[in-house]
Amino acid sequence: MSNKPDLVLGFYEAAEHQRQKSAPIDAGRIAALMPLLTTGRAPDLLDIGCYDGAKTAILAEYVGAKRVCGVDFLAEQLDLARGRGIETARIDLNQGEGLPFADRSFDLIFVGDVIEHIFSPDLLLEEIARLLRPGGYALLTTPNLASWRNRIALLLGWQPFMTEVSTRYRVGNPRAPAGLPSGHIRVFAPRALRELPTYYGLVVVYLGGMRLPGRPAGLIGRLSHLIDKLLLRVAPTLCDELVIKLERR
Repeated sequence: MSNKPDLVLGFYEAAEHQRQKSAPIDAGRIAALMPLLTTGRAPDLLDIGCYDGAKTAILAEYVGAKRVCGVDFLAEQLDLARGRGIETARIDLNQGEGLPFADRSFDLIFVGDVIEHIFSPDLLLEEIARLLRPGGYALLTTPNLASWRNRIALLLGWQPFMTEVSTRYRVGNPRAPAGLPSGHIRVFAPRALRELPTYYGLVVVYLGGMRLPGRPAGLIGRLSHLIDKLLLRVAPTLCDELVIKLERR
């Protein structure tokens, strides 16, 4: 990480620290994913982008993991993750670093809202394919470029939600959340998310949408929440968030 420009490192550190406010959302996201998780034989689990390990611990408890590993690039958050009994490694995938684990080390890999921050999603998918055991699976979540809200935003001439053009300001969408941009540089539509993993020997067994947890404020927020709830049943790939399950066979 020593050769990463200070501007970029400082931006991502500041953006990631905003996640301290999102712990309930992380827990709710894991709960929404539970139908896709396999229980039974205790897996070896890797969380890529584990942050402080809070969601990692929730996931590990649910699947009964016998080994729990996490990687991130924020040293102080990794200290907290180690305090939760998680084996950690400090890695920056945007520097082209591979993950410090042997081939076929894991039965389950979780990548929650990380791939959109990676300069090379190809490297991430290569590493997932290398690290999964045959029969193992990965779950990835990411914002949906083709969501119903983004389609409306484009019709209005707005910047799509969860896409950004500045490292300092959120511009181009008056309904975007306030705060520092989060650094989304590779935002996927469903077809792209389905196609890219197949180049790395990963089999798509599920691609759908998920409704982010929480109780939105205001009439527009509540209406959006209801629309996502409906779409989850009838057209899930129009939801704001995508989830994909990949297997290594």
